[in-house]
Amino acid sequence: MSAFLAVVGWSLLAVFLLLLVLLLFPVSVPIELQQDQVVIKLKVLFLTFQLYPRREKQEAKTPEKESGQPAAESKQHTDEKEQAQATSEKKKSRLDLSQLAQLVSTACWLMRIVFRLIQIRDIRIVYPVQGEDAAQTAIQYGRINAYLGSTLGVLQNFLNMHFKQVDILPDFNGNCKYQRYFYCKLQAIPLIMIVAALYALVRLKGEKVI
Repeated sequence: MSAFLAVVGWSLLAVFLLLLVLLLFPVSVPIELQQDQVVIKLKVLFLTFQLYPRREKQEAKTPEKESGQPAAESKQHTDEKEQAQATSEKKKSRLDLSQLAQLVSTACWLMRIVFRLIQIRDIRIVYPVQGEDAAQTAIQYGRINAYLGSTLGVLQNFLNMHFKQVDILPDFNGNCKYQRYFYCKLQAIPLIMIVAALYALVRLKGEKVI
């Protein structure tokens, strides 16, 4: 019996260590936009899953079941539902302003940590600009360059971003309208994300917010 328990214990320990090692490997989500078509995938080690667009599945139609419950049971279920809603409203009313402020502060802190932990890699932006004429195209080209430069500069203060290609193309002849392209890869280590979330929960629990 002791040998069996030892084998089970070592097996569970091996599974736990394997899961821990897998959580240390980065998970990436490539996002690609080409000709107004968005493709989102999930890559874990050597496995790739397509998240969007999802493959359409034929859903089997299930016949609707007639409800034969008595009126008394329906009324009792309604009363229980109303009591549960009243209890939930009482619990929500206990959340005072200080707890709400602490909750918002912790949420903002967690969002900042998440934004820094998520790496946005291999960003490619190709955007053709076309106006009514050559002069309008040149004006829009200058404006978009200015807006894009300032916007990306602000985002880099909050996000871990790495650009590989940023091309704004002045399309004077209308030959570049199909070259619009965007690609980026979101990358993060699941274990670090889980640790950050658990720390936020412990922090909220210590402040008696939850």
